[in-house]
Amino acid sequence: MPWYDIRYLVIFILISRIVERQSGPVITLDGSHVTGQSAAMTRLMIRIDLDDHGSFGPGKAHLLELIDELASLRQAASAMEMSYRQAWLLIKAAESTFGAPLIETTTGGARGGGSRLTNLGREVVARYRAIEAVANRAAKSDVAELVKLLEPINAAATPRRKLRPRAKS
Repeated sequence: MPWYDIRYLVIFILISRIVERQSGPVITLDGSHVTGQSAAMTRLMIRIDLDDHGSFGPGKAHLLELIDELASLRQAASAMEMSYRQAWLLIKAAESTFGAPLIETTTGGARGGGSRLTNLGREVVARYRAIEAVANRAAKSDVAELVKLLEPINAAATPRRKLRPRAKS
């Protein structure tokens, strides 16, 4: 069964031009991973709406990956430049969506506290990334054609000046 025939999943595909710093790993249309500073590129973003149960997308997937890598919800939140509370709320929403914990936390002590993914958390991220990779391969040529339609617009556009922040009075 093709990925796009999955019942009860509504996949919103967002195509965006990225000029600013990437906050996490991005799988580009050619399957490569890009992190950190990057040039302008086109990428496909997948958000999966699971009926009335909620949604799962690149932000929650990246947050879970950072928790797994850094073993800390606080450090993962900081790496994504969000508050601990916002990260905690995203995790709670994802856990509500899947009906079970996606992370396990331990409180402080001699070794300090920490967080790690549960088996379900790892499987959710792995399946999301697999869907993302299949979608990228399937849409690669169509997105390339769509980007070609932007070329006349980009050629005619004048570069925008960066605005300086206003001095506070």
